[in-house]
Amino acid sequence: MPQFLVAAMLFVWVARAGAADTYVVDPRHTVPMFEVSHYGFSTQRGRFERVGGSVVLDRAARIGRIELSVDAASISMGFAAWNEKMRSADFFDAARFPTLRYVSDRLIFDGERPTAAEGELTLLGVTRPLRLAVTNFHCGPNPMNKRPQCGADVAATLRRSDFGMTRSLPGIGDEVRIVASIEAVLQPPAPQAYVPNEKSGTLSVIDTASDSVVAEIHVGGKPRGLAASLDGKRLYVSDQIGNRLAVVDVDKRSVAGAIALGDSPEGVGIAADGRWLAVANEATNSVSLIDSASEREIFRVPVQGRNPEHAVFSPDGKWLYVSAEEGGALDMIDLAARRVAVHLPLGERPRGIGFLPDGSRAYVAAENADTVFVIDTAAQRIVARIAAGKRCNGVAVHPDGSRVYVSNGGDASVSVIDSRDNRIVATIAVGKRPWNMALTPDGRKLYVANGRSNSVSVIDTERNAVVKEIPVGELPWGVVVR
Repeated sequence: MPQFLVAAMLFVWVARAGAADTYVVDPRHTVPMFEVSHYGFSTQRGRFERVGGSVVLDRAARIGRIELSVDAASISMGFAAWNEKMRSADFFDAARFPTLRYVSDRLIFDGERPTAAEGELTLLGVTRPLRLAVTNFHCGPNPMNKRPQCGADVAATLRRSDFGMTRSLPGIGDEVRIVASIEAVLQPPAPQAYVPNEKSGTLSVIDTASDSVVAEIHVGGKPRGLAASLDGKRLYVSDQIGNRLAVVDVDKRSVAGAIALGDSPEGVGIAADGRWLAVANEATNSVSLIDSASEREIFRVPVQGRNPEHAVFSPDGKWLYVSAEEGGALDMIDLAARRVAVHLPLGERPRGIGFLPDGSRAYVAAENADTVFVIDTAAQRIVARIAAGKRCNGVAVHPDGSRVYVSNGGDASVSVIDSRDNRIVATIAVGKRPWNMALTPDGRKLYVANGRSNSVSVIDTERNAVVKEIPVGELPWGVVVR
C-alpha cells in the first residue's frame, strides 16, 4: 500500500534559492499516510511511524535529487491485529522487505517552487515509476529554533498490484492514494570523521561527503582513544606514551594544549550534555573525570577491574560504564557518588560498550568469548548473550536504536544486530583487525577503523555494504564522527 511512497515525498520541498543545499526529513513532523477502499464500505487509512530521507535542491537552477526510505514494520492501522496483518507476507512482507524506497532525480518546477517529482518507488523488491504532486511548498526559519526548513504536502496514486501486492483484491482496493505532510530541515555541512593512528602519531581527518582524507593532524606520542566536543571545535585524544589527553583545535588543525593523566590513558568518552569527559587509565586501573569547560581533571575513580579500556556515559549522564580488559568485568560507576556501585563479572576480555538511545540496555563485546553481552541497565544484570564473530571488539549503536554494530577483529567483519530481538541480521566483510567504529549523525554511514589494514571501511547502513576503503595512517584504533 501507499504508505511507502509517502515517505518519499516528504523530503523534497527544501532549499534556499540560489544554492544547492541538503535537507533532511524531520520525522517528528512528517506524516506519511495512505487511503484504500475496504470492500466498498469505507475508506481505510494507515500511516508509517518511521521515515527518513534527504533532498539536495537548487531552486535557482531548478534541479535536485530526492532519496526517501520508510520502515515497513512501522505501519500503523490503529490496532495491533491489523498492524501485524499488514506487516505479514500477505501485504508488506516486512521481514523480507524491511524498507520502502523512493528516489527521484527529476523535479518539476513552477518558477522556483517544486510542483512535482518524477521518480521510482521500490516496494516488495519491485521498482516502478511514480510521480508525486507537491502543494503548499513553503520555506523559512522555524519560529522555535530559528533553523532554516521547508515543508509541503504531497500526494500520489498507485496500483498495489503493480508491485505484486495482490492479497484480497478486489475487495480491498487496488488503487491506493498516498498523502503526506512533510517538513525537512537544512542540513549543516557534512560532519568529519577523525581517526587516531597509533604508530603514525597523527589524526586522519575524513570528509564524510566525499569519503576522502582532507587533512592529517600531528598529535605525537601514541594516540588511541578520542572524543569530540558537542560543537565539534575540540578533539580530546588519549596519548599512551605522553600519559596525557591532547586537546586539538579543529579549526586550526593543531594541538592546542594537553591534560596530564594517569599512566597509559586509553578510551575517552563524553557525556551527552558535553560537560564531562572520562578517560580510562589502563596502567593505574582508574578513570579520570574531566570538566570540559576548564579542561581540568576534577576527580578520579579507582575501578575494580584490571586494565580499563573503554569508558562510556549512560544517555542520562548518571552512570559511567567501564570495561576492564584484563579484569574480565564491567564496572558501573555512580557519578553522583563517585564510586563503583556495581562490579559485573563478564570474563573473557570485555571491550567495546554501546547504549541504546533510551538507556534501557547496554551492549558489551567480550573479545575472547566471541560474545556480546546485553545488560539491562535498570536491573544491572545480563539479560542476553549474542554469539558474534571472532574476537569481537568495538560496539556502535544506530542513532534510532534499531541496530547495534559489532566489529570482529578475528574474522575481519562487522556483525549487525537487530536490537528488537537481539538477532544478527547481517555480517559485513571489512579490513583486517577492525577495532572501533562511529556512525554519522543520520545513521546512514558507519566508519570502521581497521588496525591491520591501515584503513577505514565506510559502510552504507541501509545496504549493509562497504562502499569505500579509505587509506589512513599506521595502526588506526579509534574513530569519532562530528
